[in-house]
Amino acid sequence: MRSPARLAAIVCAAAAAVWWHHRTVRQTLTDSEMARIGERAAHQQTAAHLLTALEETAARLDAALVLADATDVINRAQARREEF
Repeated sequence: MRSPARLAAIVCAAAAAVWWHHRTVRQTLTDSEMARIGERAAHQQTAAHLLTALEETAARLDAALVLADATDVINRAQARREEF
């Protein structure tokens, strides 16, 4: 029969091994989660930059359309003057 001290040492060693395994798994999951969070943040930043660029392009397009309309109005007015 084993001594109580030896049995306690075996139980403690087994508990430490289980704890170390869970710690390692937890740390790996945390690293994986951190990588996923980093990827998500990069995606959100890229999406925000693309949205800003799209909004700027839309504003430029609106300005170009207003300018084209104004040019058309001016050209029509000049054509009417030339008719008279």
